[in-house]
Amino acid sequence: MSKQPWKWCGTSHHFVASLNCRFGVATFVGSHIVSTVGEYLPCDAKVFKVIGVTGLYETMVFEVADRNSDYGCGLPEWKGLEVDADRCDTATEANTMHLRLCSKWAT
Repeated sequence: MSKQPWKWCGTSHHFVASLNCRFGVATFVGSHIVSTVGEYLPCDAKVFKVIGVTGLYETMVFEVADRNSDYGCGLPEWKGLEVDADRCDTATEANTMHLRLCSKWAT
């Protein structure tokens, strides 16, 4: 595991419509950020919508340029596109998926 402690955030750090998600968490692990969103309920929707291509929950991992710098909002500058991603269909699976990807990228 990385020598830097994990930093838990109360909201997701990806997906432009994450304000319409009822599930969201992000974790800084080493030089990466792991972000999970789910339970996407856009305006006027009656049921949760799929995020991306498949799955009601999505986790993405991004490499950060500098863990100590941000845009003034607490989000670090990312180096580019995601380096890892996974999707699932339940909150239980989403929690497990988030922790699995945190452990994977903390090393």
